[in-house]
Amino acid sequence: MPVPHWFRIAAIVGTLWLAFGCFVYVVEVMMTPEQIAALPSPQRELSQSTPAWAYAAWATAVWVGLIGMIGLVLRRRWSVPLMGISLLAVMVQQLWMWVFSNATTLVAPVEMIFPAVILLISVALWLLARHARRRLWLR
Repeated sequence: MPVPHWFRIAAIVGTLWLAFGCFVYVVEVMMTPEQIAALPSPQRELSQSTPAWAYAAWATAVWVGLIGMIGLVLRRRWSVPLMGISLLAVMVQQLWMWVFSNATTLVAPVEMIFPAVILLISVALWLLARHARRRLWLR
């Protein structure tokens, strides 16, 4: 079945989005104690209080999501469950951010928009993968 051009473009943009997420993850976990100490107080406090399970969820979200999006670009069915796993991992990470951390009191409300955008994009990419599977665009 022919695949529309918008799907290919969306899959490539999603792949780039997740590649950027992987880059940001690596930058964060590779920060030295000196770099963390130089962060503004709210960011430093959040970085130092983030539990290992939240970092694991973040790693799962971006790395599994990147593989899933590469699969979507290649039109592979296995991309759909990977995008589901990525979405679940984003939800776990967001659970820490919104419920268990004090992020909402440390940063300005406008700064909490980006985590919400990340969640919305994750949902959209998962729905894109499911849509492609239903339309039989994946092999």
